[in-house]
Amino acid sequence: MSAEPLPPPHDSESARIRNLVVDRLLRMNARHATHAWLNRRAHPIGPHGLAFFYCAGYPAADPREPVRHSLFAATRLVDDADDVRDLSRLLYRLTTLAQERYLHPAGEFDPRRHMTNRQDPMPAHASYIGVGVSSLDTAETTWEQTRQRAAGPLDVPGRCLGLLRDGTMLLLDRGARDVFGEVRVHSTHDLNVELGLPTRRWSWHPDLCTLAATGEIWRRLYDLHAVTTQGRAGPVRRRNDAT
Repeated sequence: MSAEPLPPPHDSESARIRNLVVDRLLRMNARHATHAWLNRRAHPIGPHGLAFFYCAGYPAADPREPVRHSLFAATRLVDDADDVRDLSRLLYRLTTLAQERYLHPAGEFDPRRHMTNRQDPMPAHASYIGVGVSSLDTAETTWEQTRQRAAGPLDVPGRCLGLLRDGTMLLLDRGARDVFGEVRVHSTHDLNVELGLPTRRWSWHPDLCTLAATGEIWRRLYDLHAVTTQGRAGPVRRRNDAT
């Protein structure tokens, strides 16, 4: 019997950045749910949204202290239509668009300019660290089904996926009011800022591709991530590299 793979080595600052990504994805998903619910008749919003994450380091006043990082995001929601309701297909289309239309012959590709319609103010030295999706489809129900039986935005659950340059994969399930808004967090990398001291409730999974029938979505998300990384910072770094 093969041994269970060990978690990657602990790095407190990388763990803190991952938690910032988790928080941002959950916040985006909750706002996505509210926006989609309130506009479900007048201006229907698609069930999936996209986020590209950027990070900037700031040296501490004391040179003996580690560099601290701030997280920024550029996001996009799309209007609802038949051709955007399947997340895997949507990611495939966006990747193809990036490769065929937006990827410069010299390799430059900036999704903030071509694929998003909202972005945080960020410094020029902020660099791309990963991509994520906000979805109103979950393992149990689709947005179309939820919309028919929900009484308000608090009845709309959601799911998020994130893929970072250090190989971190994040799967977040945000429950609706019927489960008191319970959040389940799964990660391939450590989320404890202090070793052995839980920062939040989360579960470690060495391979999230096998969890909850998300394999095809991860594949398409990785393709989009690879194009973005190729266009901005060279080859994708594998696990155990710095975030």
